[in-house]
Amino acid sequence: MKNLLFACASLMLISSAMAADGADVKINGEIRMRHAGSENAAFAENSWDNKTEQRTKLGFHFTKSEDLMAHVTLLTASTWGNAGTTNTSGELTAGDTDNDVNVYEAWVFWKAMDNFSVRLGRGALDIADGSVISKNDYEQRPWAFEGALGTYYHEMLNLNAFLVKGMNDDATNSADVNFYGLSADLKVAPEIFKMFNVHVLQSKATGLTAGAKDDKLRLGLTLAGDTNAIDYRGTYAMYTGEQTVSGTATDHKASMMDLEAGYTVKDMMNFRVHAIYHSDSGDSATGSGDKETYDPFFYESHENAGLMDLVGWGNSTYYKLGVALEPAEMLTVGLDYYMFMKTEENDSVYNSEGAVGGSAGGNNLTAIGTASGDDVGSEIDLWVKKTLSNGAETWFRYGMFQADDALGADAEDVSDFQVGATFRF
Repeated sequence: MKNLLFACASLMLISSAMAADGADVKINGEIRMRHAGSENAAFAENSWDNKTEQRTKLGFHFTKSEDLMAHVTLLTASTWGNAGTTNTSGELTAGDTDNDVNVYEAWVFWKAMDNFSVRLGRGALDIADGSVISKNDYEQRPWAFEGALGTYYHEMLNLNAFLVKGMNDDATNSADVNFYGLSADLKVAPEIFKMFNVHVLQSKATGLTAGAKDDKLRLGLTLAGDTNAIDYRGTYAMYTGEQTVSGTATDHKASMMDLEAGYTVKDMMNFRVHAIYHSDSGDSATGSGDKETYDPFFYESHENAGLMDLVGWGNSTYYKLGVALEPAEMLTVGLDYYMFMKTEENDSVYNSEGAVGGSAGGNNLTAIGTASGDDVGSEIDLWVKKTLSNGAETWFRYGMFQADDALGADAEDVSDFQVGATFRF
């Protein structure tokens, strides 16, 4: 807390000085609190997990002119009741992350020409619908990237060129993950497409294990739009590359498709029904030959493959059917059903927290089921979201997951809930 107060005071002094020099300074903040409980957590019998998490953001936006801006966001995330790791003197150790104040964003924006701008520093990055690269804001500590982003504006497209040092807050991952490439948002597509994005990027990772490296060339296409009452979205992504572990090189190629279609009846409490089909590749012969288990890179994990965050992308095929409606103003209620399967029976089932951006020596995906069988299980999510007149949001979610044979004979069914609120200032 002392670190947070010191950082805030320092930035306020800086902002006051800049304001006196003619710069416009705006301060914003966000506090998010949520409590979650899970029965038979991690599919283990008679296990119970519950926690209350808090995340605080404090942002400072500096505007010198239309051509020169900067932004700094401080972030601290903690679990209530967790004092962190201490030494014999009772002081927090350097490895404690539950009480740290992190610089989540620190970037400068310069509009070099009327049709070209540059952003330099540390910040969040979304490409298209977040299926490959996303800020992943649901997490206590979202993805953050450091590097350069140049944008060329044209009547036919917006072209983004990026050079990124990938950042991962998972302390168990020491891989150095860098990537660079292009992302184009096309404006010449038919009007039914509200999003038409094409991206190509090269990722290079080293350091997870001694002598290991991982190079991938990634390509992707995202289309999304709506016409009348129908909306749709689709992403296809693939990559080819080579992994080297202990001096042995292995070809790595994989692909993913994520398709969604919805239908909305606005006159009936904004009722919407939608369906999703997702399939990404798995390894048909683990331990030999080419590696084909899909590495989901820095994808938006929480909004995909179920709100319980049990199953993630990588050797994953699933169907989703969801309904939602607004029975009252600024109140939305939804019910989602998922049916999960393995893409390849010989490969594993992976969780939603293992994707770290092409880590050297493998995907660094964490297997949660290695048993034979294709069926992983089914999940039902019931959720309610209320937006208040002051902009605050509250929500409640309840989920049930019925485990199947691919998770093992001893895997128990899981149920959990979450209640929370977000306040923005």
